[in-house]
Amino acid sequence: MTLEKVEKFNIFLRIRRFILGKEKPDLLTRASCLIVFIIWIYLISWQVLTFLSVMLVNTIEKTKGGLNGPATIKAAFQRVGSREYGFADTMNRLTVHSSIQLILFVVALVGIILVYRKKRLGFFLYITPLLLTFLATYFILGWSYMMNELSGTDAILLLMTVIYFTIGLFLFYRKPSQKEVAKA
Repeated sequence: MTLEKVEKFNIFLRIRRFILGKEKPDLLTRASCLIVFIIWIYLISWQVLTFLSVMLVNTIEKTKGGLNGPATIKAAFQRVGSREYGFADTMNRLTVHSSIQLILFVVALVGIILVYRKKRLGFFLYITPLLLTFLATYFILGWSYMMNELSGTDAILLLMTVIYFTIGLFLFYRKPSQKEVAKA
C-alpha cells in the first residue's frame, strides 16, 4: 500500500497557481518575464503616481497663509498646460490619459502572465498595449508633450521590451518548415 502525497495549499499558493499555471516554463521564459515584469512595475508606477496626484488634488488642505491649496495647484497645472501645450483643461486631459494608460498596462500584465504560461496570445496582449501607450499620449496630450515630458528612459524601456517580445513571438512560435514536417 502506497501513501498518497498530500499537497497543502494556502490561499496565496492557490492564487499563484491560478495565475501562473501548474507548469513551470523554461529558464529563458521565466527570466524574460521576470525582467519585463520589473520594467512593467517601473513604468506603471509613473502612471499610478500621475493618476493619484490628479485625483487627490482636492484632498489637500488650505495653507495657513490663507491660500486655497487645491485651487492653487489646479491653477498651476492649467497655467503650464495652456502656456506650454495649448490645453484648455489640463487636469481632465491628464486624468483621461492616466486612466487609459493604466488600463493598457493592466492588459500588458495579462500579456506577461500569458507569455509565462507559454500562450501565443500573451505576446500580442503585451506588444499591442505598449504601442498604444505612445498613440494614446500622442492623441490625448500631443506631440510637443511627448517630446518634452516623456522620459527617454521610459521610451527606450518600452521599445526594447516590445522589440524583445516581437522577436520572441517570431522565434518561439514560427511554423515548422516543410523539411521539419517531413522528418517527423
